[in-house]
Amino acid sequence: MQRARRIEPREGWSGEARTQVHVSAVRRRLRRVACRYFTREREQPVFTSRVSTGRLYCSSMARLEARRLRAELTQGRSVEASFALDAGRALQVAGPSGAGKTTLLRMLCRLEARDGGELLLDGEPAERIRPTRWRRRVVYLAQQPAMLEGTVLDNLAAGFLPAAGGGRFPNARRDEACRLLSALGLDPCGELLEQTAATLSGGEAARVALCRALLIEPAVLLCDEPTANLDAGAAAALVGLVHGWLQDGGALVLVAHDEEPWRDLERGRLELSP
Repeated sequence: MQRARRIEPREGWSGEARTQVHVSAVRRRLRRVACRYFTREREQPVFTSRVSTGRLYCSSMARLEARRLRAELTQGRSVEASFALDAGRALQVAGPSGAGKTTLLRMLCRLEARDGGELLLDGEPAERIRPTRWRRRVVYLAQQPAMLEGTVLDNLAAGFLPAAGGGRFPNARRDEACRLLSALGLDPCGELLEQTAATLSGGEAARVALCRALLIEPAVLLCDEPTANLDAGAAAALVGLVHGWLQDGGALVLVAHDEEPWRDLERGRLELSP
């Protein structure tokens, strides 16, 4: 380690000038130290708990992290999980029916209170982030997505309304919505956008809900059986879109009984006990 060099101000300088010289020199040294620290290659920490990672890894600051997150279930049972998920990575939550997979997803988006443990987003504890802001960053897609009153376009614009923490639905986002719907095998150039959302089929609603979520640019998607109501072609389109979103830096927590559509998606695995 190098010894600190004494700073010698020029003769005749005032006390204020001497102090300024000292502060500037210290700042330059701190910048050099920070640069060396953040650019050197550091060893990646590994997952703990019951996550079979494959090539999935945890960075020094995970996008979404759960530390002994716990909720009480019925009949004296409980669900507990610990994991750290980095940007660009996916994690599949598996376990038998009743193990608490959906409960875990709802805890992660703070729709259900937890009975213990810690939850962090980009290193910041959940308690320091308003729930509305959290849910714009960590978006939960239920197996049976809720469609709001109005048209499909009204539903796509819902995330930009003031009540949802957004603003006016900009034209650029409408164009992006059409692109996403097309990628999902839907026809936004027809009557879809003006169709009453309540008349959508289960598969159509699932794809519109994914489009609605991606429009607000979340950090994490929590997907509960997203391909359950889709045929093989529609499921492949949905998985392809999610895979591209992951490559752009998103993070995915997935529950899927049918793993066939996701067979090519590299992901870790978290097994919940019955």
